[in-house]
Amino acid sequence: MKIQGLKLFNNKYRGLEKFDKLFPKHILLKNHIDPICLVGLNGSGKSNFLELIADIFYDLEIFFLYERKNKLYIKDSPKYFAFANKNQDPLYFELRYKINVWNESSNQSEPCEVEISRHIPTGRNKKKPDPEFRIKIDEEYKVIDIDDARKYLPLIVGYTSGLNDLLSMPFIDLQDFYAQQVANVANVNSKSKLIDYGDQEIVSPNLMLLNYDSNAAIVVSNLMLADSTKLSTVKETLRISKLNTFRIVIRWNKLYTGKRLEVTKELQKYIKDLSDCAILKEIKRESANDEVHTLDFVCNTDTKELFKEKFESPQKLFEALTKLNLLNTLCIQKTQREKLRKKREKGQLIKFPQIATLDKIFSIEKIELVLCLNEDNLVRTEYEKISDGEHQFIHIIGGILLFDEKNPKRDILYLLDEPDTHFNPLWRSDFFYQLEEILENKDVEFILTTHSPFILSDCHGYNVFKFSREKDKVLFDRIKNETYGSTFENVLENIFHSEKEKDKHFNNQMAKLSFTRIEHIHTKIDSAVSIAELEIISKEIKLLGESIDRLEVLKHFSDKELELTKQ
Repeated sequence: MKIQGLKLFNNKYRGLEKFDKLFPKHILLKNHIDPICLVGLNGSGKSNFLELIADIFYDLEIFFLYERKNKLYIKDSPKYFAFANKNQDPLYFELRYKINVWNESSNQSEPCEVEISRHIPTGRNKKKPDPEFRIKIDEEYKVIDIDDARKYLPLIVGYTSGLNDLLSMPFIDLQDFYAQQVANVANVNSKSKLIDYGDQEIVSPNLMLLNYDSNAAIVVSNLMLADSTKLSTVKETLRISKLNTFRIVIRWNKLYTGKRLEVTKELQKYIKDLSDCAILKEIKRESANDEVHTLDFVCNTDTKELFKEKFESPQKLFEALTKLNLLNTLCIQKTQREKLRKKREKGQLIKFPQIATLDKIFSIEKIELVLCLNEDNLVRTEYEKISDGEHQFIHIIGGILLFDEKNPKRDILYLLDEPDTHFNPLWRSDFFYQLEEILENKDVEFILTTHSPFILSDCHGYNVFKFSREKDKVLFDRIKNETYGSTFENVLENIFHSEKEKDKHFNNQMAKLSFTRIEHIHTKIDSAVSIAELEIISKEIKLLGESIDRLEVLKHFSDKELELTKQ
């Protein structure tokens, strides 16, 4: 998938003003990674753009799942609202992109250009209009049947390194909405009017969040079933020799109703397949409803063969673990859900409460890795004990690898909010190189935010947008300089240069404390009246590292020393 253009018709979406932007792609970069990069100082509003894209696709997904007459989800309702502003206006937009759509007849993907829009209603009718889907046929966009339109939506994979709840909310809400359908089909509450889906699987949402809860599933799925060649980058970077052991715990009594959880046939099969792969199984029963299943796994050749027989690929294993993990939203009390919905209806952006591990229905625990410190030194360690940067690396790179297929049935758009936050400088400089080397399908779209010149040096200038904030307005535009292949010095100068006097240290590419200290040494040299004073100052100069500023201090010192000697 490649985005071609986006128009925002609303006067305002959070900090963003109405805009019309094109996202061209260079023909020479076809079949190469060509990310869209959003840059700017903290608080400049660059994450608002990611949030807008997420909200647009959330809104489109809710249309198919809930709003239209032939809706796909029957039970419950969404509890997040993609409002454009405090007036609770719907999103009005026009989005164009290229996408590969799977053709069941030919059993392959076919390229297509899509245009989706929702225009501001005119006249007296102010009702939120349905989105309109058009595809390009013979150089002209033509409206398509809405019943056939959902297949033209990509899978949206989101990631946020910090506490950006605005980006994660639409993803989490769709996960909860899916779980409610599972609860309905499984006949959790016999007093409710239940809808029978038959043997048909419940449609999975088109939005998926790579968050803390999905991290364990990413590790297990990749290290258990991923191709060793593709996984070599992760293993070599993190010194991982293999996955040693892990545990899955299913607590059937953690449902918010207090009753025993029942699951769909699809999830029953996943649990049975996992149970068949386990080396040890334990069932604890304290009452009819209080039952805990513990499955222990040892990662050896036999176990891998069993997992391959049951789940076929890392993608399918991850999908199974993710669907089981989504059951955890059913631990949240119904009264809490209703309060959440009412507050969000009023425009308050409140996230779902966190669930403690022991209160979860499904959890992956006690992951143990074997690290190769050198050829003769293998060390076992708990996954939780590796560093934040290592967690983020396997989370991002491992998550992207999971969805990488040569001929995928769904195209993918990645929304990555500062994916390199915990990376060391070397990993940052390698980020896109590693993806370029290992991805089979490079026809995916990456839109990411960053502060790193290392990341920007691998992004083409026509795809780099600089954000700034003027009071409550967020302004952004394509940069005028080429960043691809630029040195970090040039990137800093062209992207992050500041005209403010207080930021002189930054423009000199130096931290403020040491820069201020150097200025102070210059002042002390100017005011020195004896060689003895200069000798004391020389000791301070010896504490400085190599830089042009240090050379200027030494030149100033020598001139002053010569001046005092002549007196």
